[in-house]
Amino acid sequence: MSAKIRIMAVLLVGLCLWGGTSRADETALFTTSTAPDALILLDLSGSMAWNPAGDDLPYGSTDSCAVDAANCSGTGCSGGFCGSSKSAVTFYAAAACATPDTTNCVGSNCSNGFCSTSKGATTVYAHSACSTPDIANCRGTGCGRTDGFCNSAVSSATYYAASSCSTPDTYNCGYSETWSDCANGFCASSHYSSRSGKSCTKACTTTGCTTPCTTATCSTHCTSGGCTKNCSRLAIAKRSVFNILDDNNDGTINASDETSLGVRLGYMRFYNCSDDDTGNSYTSGCNSLIRTIGSSYSSINTSVSAESASGGTPLISALKEAKLAIDAHKAADSAKDCRQKFVILISDGSDTY
Repeated sequence: MSAKIRIMAVLLVGLCLWGGTSRADETALFTTSTAPDALILLDLSGSMAWNPAGDDLPYGSTDSCAVDAANCSGTGCSGGFCGSSKSAVTFYAAAACATPDTTNCVGSNCSNGFCSTSKGATTVYAHSACSTPDIANCRGTGCGRTDGFCNSAVSSATYYAASSCSTPDTYNCGYSETWSDCANGFCASSHYSSRSGKSCTKACTTTGCTTPCTTATCSTHCTSGGCTKNCSRLAIAKRSVFNILDDNNDGTINASDETSLGVRLGYMRFYNCSDDDTGNSYTSGCNSLIRTIGSSYSSINTSVSAESASGGTPLISALKEAKLAIDAHKAADSAKDCRQKFVILISDGSDTY
């Protein structure tokens, strides 16, 4: 798609600043023999930092910035977007990669129904529900695990801890030649050493860990394609501006793009507006002219690339000041009687004030 078509797609507002009686539209950008002028007006209000859906999780999986719950999921992610960039990862599921299974994909190296390593079918023992770990009852020297399940059935028993029945302590309740009934931070009998000061004397009673739970395999290989594309509205706007300026689509913005597009461009933006910008000045306040019409495309891209988002949205005042800027530029234009002039507004919403 040529930049001339793309510029029409983002030409949200074209202010008719022509002194004649006929009204211009965006087609005049490309159908006049005199190079037209266009002032890009960019919305840098706080909501431009949000994703297209309207929340503050700006990272998506592709340039389309569509919802992608398969690749943009896990900690810090919601609704198919993530709060920070996530690289591609490999994980394992019981069946479908998009479906968690807290029955079969459990145990070490597993969380939220998926596992980081492939797991074959196994039998473990739970206190009651196979999907619910119980560290208080599924523990002790015969358990063989520390995740709230046991490798073999463990009957109700009394075991000993250093201080907390739910906290293993491999220093005070550690295995030794004389304390051979200790394992995993607990002991089967009470132990105390006056010489070392080690104490494993707190009696703890379990009600058993005897419910057999047989898991199927959790070995379906799944790859998350990653969630690394900045999909904030501002990032999308920046990419759109770059595509406009890079008219020949060679990935570099230079004078050849200015020649092929044939539009003299400038750049204005409103940023960090705490109230309406009613000063009627395009050189000061939160709405300001950054690059005058006729600036190089590369300088405009440099300015746009460095922008961030904050504040409110004074759309009407910004458009009025954009007209003032174009009127001032028009007054000094020797071709003002035949040059069309436009404002290209890129915004995500309605006026705040």
